[in-house]
Amino acid sequence: MWWSMSLAKKHKLWGDEGFEKICDITRHLINELRRQAPKVKEIIESGLISIDELNYPDYNNGCEIIP
Repeated sequence: MWWSMSLAKKHKLWGDEGFEKICDITRHLINELRRQAPKVKEIIESGLISIDELNYPDYNNGCEIIP
């Protein structure tokens, strides 16, 4: 993942302001995922969903990839 950050920082396709906004959004997403982790763990342990259902392809090549 470090290489992704260094490439994004090097190229700054959205300028400095856009780069900071993308970083802020990414940090927010990570914090929200961490906040929800206990609920997700509980749902997995209850058998409602399996961990396999949460797997996501390494490279989906869609617009949802975090820069």
